[in-house]
Amino acid sequence: MQEQDSTVEQAWEAIGRWYAAPGAEEACLTLQGRAGLSVTTMLALLWLAADDQGAVHPAGLLALDGAAAYQQQVLVPLRQARRGLKAWVEQLGAPATELRQALLRYELDAERLDLLLVLQALAPEACRTRTGDPCGDACLSMARYLQAAGVNPDDAGLRQQLVRLLCVVLEDYDSLQVEAVLRLALKQARQEQ
Repeated sequence: MQEQDSTVEQAWEAIGRWYAAPGAEEACLTLQGRAGLSVTTMLALLWLAADDQGAVHPAGLLALDGAAAYQQQVLVPLRQARRGLKAWVEQLGAPATELRQALLRYELDAERLDLLLVLQALAPEACRTRTGDPCGDACLSMARYLQAAGVNPDDAGLRQQLVRLLCVVLEDYDSLQVEAVLRLALKQARQEQ
């Protein structure tokens, strides 16, 4: 259990840094809002690749069903309540502001548990393949996630946000390199279907 806690802490710390990087939050929220992708799942897949733990197999994505159910049953309602309360802050004042801040803290706690669920689901080595190429693994994991979610990878706006997010995680690569590797990964993911 302690090793699992350590892994979640390492991932949470890296994900927090990435999310705070310029452009990452916008990219994540666009991919979440327009494509229905889970920010936690995307960042967990990228962390696994960046940590040289490999690219997720298409079948490995099936293990994420439990995390997806948790996201719909717990995270989405918390997020909706926090966002909905924003309209009431002016009328209700400090109590509404305090409740909204409390909901944000609970939402972050819920996201941390979501990360635990995602990492547990993808923990078996059989869910991933290590190639030693973090860029290739990250792009392939994301391409497979898009494919499994039924997201059109040809949507230029979504692809631009995905490249932006990948560049935050893969600091040693420029956007042209990432775009080229992502194009190959998207082709491979289509062929795997």
